[in-house]
Amino acid sequence: RSRQELLKIYKEKSFYNETFYNEANAGDDVAFCNVGSDFAMNHHFREAFECWKNIELKKIPEVYNNLGVSYFYGNGVVLNYKKALEYYRLSASLSNDFGIYNVGVCYELGVGGISKDIPQAIENFKLAASLGNKEAVKSLIRLQGYYDGGFLQNDTPYFMGTSQCEIESGTNYEYELIRLKNIN
Repeated sequence: RSRQELLKIYKEKSFYNETFYNEANAGDDVAFCNVGSDFAMNHHFREAFECWKNIELKKIPEVYNNLGVSYFYGNGVVLNYKKALEYYRLSASLSNDFGIYNVGVCYELGVGGISKDIPQAIENFKLAASLGNKEAVKSLIRLQGYYDGGFLQNDTPYFMGTSQCEIESGTNYEYELIRLKNIN
């Protein structure tokens, strides 16, 4: 379906966001990406996928990552790990933290035509975490308990911007990494 057809469908939904609609209707591709995200969050996966495919060639990293997620979970399309990895890599090539994280997930699971490679997954998670991706931080924490590589021993980029108050109160994931480093 065309952009205009998808926007017409969007405008009729209960989750319709007037700002996203108006900006997307005026040609803003990031707003149209957000329209797709609204569809996805409300389980209208086919419409979400179609929104993102409409602007795929605009080189918006979130669009590539969202298309990867669609293929990874089979949301609105047939599940295809290889296509998911292709889109995640496109997103990662544009320095998108979720794209980098999701490439790491593919390495951790060994899907998309690549072999399982925990050290490579960890490298992706480290890079995504250094860009502020909380899911990557959680993955590093989880893998630290299962992987005896000592990969958190001398790494500090994850802690940049963490205030002493946050560290003491444990209100963020960086605190958990600091705690893990102190245990090792």
